[in-house]
Amino acid sequence: MTDRDWADAVDKINRYREGLAKEQPLHNPLYYFLVDHSGHHGPTTDLLAEYLPAMKLSLSEGSNFDLPPLSDEQETIFNRLLASKHPGDVSVKTDEDRRV
Repeated sequence: MTDRDWADAVDKINRYREGLAKEQPLHNPLYYFLVDHSGHHGPTTDLLAEYLPAMKLSLSEGSNFDLPPLSDEQETIFNRLLASKHPGDVSVKTDEDRRV
């Protein structure tokens, strides 16, 4: 990526951060300039789609972004967390809760 590409990506992230609801930065990786290369954080994928392949290539070869696939239930929980104003608004069940 060129210096201009990096500057453009940072500008996009800054504009995105400014538009977040006051409570949402707590669980939004882009607020902390953390770029999720896994594809699991939809806003990152949408915002930086044109830059992600080049960003990934600029990382060291030891970086590994292969994550296990999420179940539908796990993906639903993560999506709800990302969309919520407060993480406590999203109810989740642990394996222990299911056994009761």
